[in-house]
Amino acid sequence: MPKVSIVIPVWGEYKKFLNNCLESVKRQTYKDYEVIVVENKTDLPSARNEGICRATGEYIMPLDVDDELRADYLEKTVGKGDIVTTAHFGAGNKKAIPVLEVNLADLKRHNVVIACSLFKKKVWEDIGGYDEKLTVGWEDWDFWLRAMLKGYKIETVNEPLYHYKQRKGSMVTKMGDTNKIKQYILNKI
Repeated sequence: MPKVSIVIPVWGEYKKFLNNCLESVKRQTYKDYEVIVVENKTDLPSARNEGICRATGEYIMPLDVDDELRADYLEKTVGKGDIVTTAHFGAGNKKAIPVLEVNLADLKRHNVVIACSLFKKKVWEDIGGYDEKLTVGWEDWDFWLRAMLKGYKIETVNEPLYHYKQRKGSMVTKMGDTNKIKQYILNKI
């Protein structure tokens, strides 16, 4: 069984969500994992990169501290591909948001992959990690695009295994000029 490194960045007021997040990890039916909590880095790309640098697992699961995993998340994603994304429960939705097959053309138009998707550490190593200039968001979209351009495929599991809890004041709600961010990402590829 390949080991999974679950990387959880946490800072400021988000520390109050850490216990619930860790409880969702402890309930995993797949037991070969380690948890790496990265504290007090206030941007996701550098926090994720720092955590992944310390990771000893073959797979990486970047997990936002205010989100939760279903108990069988790892069991149903590990070994399914280089990158695996799932259906999920979105912020405030009682109904699951399905995941569609991911292709590069669609991914160039908009991000169709949740930020907290499982991937092999070799993907991160091959593409040079998360872009630490993207401190205001969409570092995950940039990561998935660069991975697909390197030939990695994104596999899907159409079961809601992830619970995304967007909160008032979260990074995604404070992104500002998304056109500028999108242009930066697309110009790189």
